Amino acid sequence: MTFLAAVAPANQYEADGIIGALDCDGPGVVYLFALPVLLLYGAGAAMSGRSWWRHRRAVSLAAALVCAAIFVAVLHNFAVAWAVDDRQAAECNAFKP
Repeated sequence: MTFLAAVAPANQYEADGIIGALDCDGPGVVYLFALPVLLLYGAGAAMSGRSWWRHRRAVSLAAALVCAAIFVAVLHNFAVAWAVDDRQAAECNAFKP
């Protein structure tokens, strides 16, 4: 689930090589996988960081850094999907009756 949240394309048609195509279904797959992953890894980074702050264990620091890196990667993909969805919303609404 984490891998899909980080690499799922925002526009399926552009991922298939069709440049400039509208994907009026939106990036639902990105949202579906990214939201739980952001919640879990954000909480994991916060709890591991707090554990490291209290006990200064290298394992806690490593876990916090890994969770934070995954969180940032998924957050970037989520932000890209949000921007693509926002950009295409007006054009897709023009086709609806």
